Amino acid sequence: MRAFDLYVALGDSMSTDDHPGPGLGAASLLYRNQDRIFPEFTGRDLLSLNPSTRRIHLARDGFTALDVLESLAELKPCSGPVLVTLTIGGNDSIQYLNAMTPTSIAMGEFTARLSRILGQLKRLYPDLTLRMGNIYDPTDGSGRVQSGHDRFAAGLPMLGGVNRLLAQVAGMHGGEIVDVHAHFLGHGARHADPTCPHHHPEDPTAWIMWDIEPNSRGASELRRLFWGSLG
Repeated sequence: MRAFDLYVALGDSMSTDDHPGPGLGAASLLYRNQDRIFPEFTGRDLLSLNPSTRRIHLARDGFTALDVLESLAELKPCSGPVLVTLTIGGNDSIQYLNAMTPTSIAMGEFTARLSRILGQLKRLYPDLTLRMGNIYDPTDGSGRVQSGHDRFAAGLPMLGGVNRLLAQVAGMHGGEIVDVHAHFLGHGARHADPTCPHHHPEDPTAWIMWDIEPNSRGASELRRLFWGSLG
């Protein structure tokens, strides 16, 4: 598995510590595992590969593609091997739904911003390894979240469209998608429902809290996907 000089975490709350807890977000665990809490990943983090790896954490709760694009102004070029992880699209989808933006306009705007982000990263980091997480479905296909409301039901088709765009644009820029959507199915609002077609009787645990946010287990599972994609 390759070691990196620099790790840059970009995106939204899927990558932050805000909901899982200090040091327990996906990006934090990928950089430095919490061995006492997740002994399975002892020795399986970026610092174990290279204790000198630097980290720049620019992910923020609520960030959209526009916010991520603007945050790139804080980055400086690096000629060595760089890993960038990016979680994006969930907040954009919610904004477009709330504003009742026509799908064609929403997808066009999102694609343009995402392409600018990835193009700028390639210019900053010629030796770039890019991993992008797609968006999970917190409703487990039902349209209804943990609190019981169903305001995301109308957004399920858009979720699929955004995830397809993420894969297309990532491929155009040499990035790789980690399939968070598939991995998280059955661990959202219906995690304890044996009639759910995505139910996991061997592990019927919730990986999401506050309707749409990753809990500590969810953050670790996202870390699992990023780590596994590296080697």
